[in-house]
Amino acid sequence: MRIGDPMAYTVGGYAMASYAMSSATTDSSPVAAATGAVKDQLDISPAGQLASGLFAGIDPGSDNAISTLDLTQARARMQSEFQTEFNQLANEQGIDRSQTFTLTSDAMGKVRVVGDHPDKEQIEAIFEENPQLANQFRGISALSSLLQASEEALSFQEAYAKDPYAAVAQYSHLFDDNRQVDYQMQITGDTIEDIFVDG
Repeated sequence: MRIGDPMAYTVGGYAMASYAMSSATTDSSPVAAATGAVKDQLDISPAGQLASGLFAGIDPGSDNAISTLDLTQARARMQSEFQTEFNQLANEQGIDRSQTFTLTSDAMGKVRVVGDHPDKEQIEAIFEENPQLANQFRGISALSSLLQASEEALSFQEAYAKDPYAAVAQYSHLFDDNRQVDYQMQITGDTIEDIFVDG
């Protein structure tokens, strides 16, 4: 799946730019061979690359395309860096990281703990006092949401190729402009899990 320059509507209710899609390609790299991954591609105009910090540190290939495999690997690096920094700060604050907690962003973009947690105020204070860490979280949130939207779009394309009417019925939520999907990060010790919640 190749994804073109952003257009003026949303994909799957995600709060982000949407992208036009065309044919799928496969990846013959060792990583893809080992994982059985399909290498979808994201085409970004030079202006789009400059305008979007979301793709910082991810170099487009010779065809000016970024694959979803590239984005998945970039997200893993971002999560690792985020976790290392957060764990150090949490340990300094005496936060019990063995207890599961979930992070999200509020309407103002501030990182918040979902629900109750004994160290909720301390965890939120870490992000208030460390803007770079909060930015890392927001970057992971945006990249994870893009990948989730891409996966849904690819599933829709595959279903549409088999039965267009059934696919439109099954994936009608992708065409709902009012749909809002919120990203949450659930953390337990050294484990991070992505959660997507329909709002």
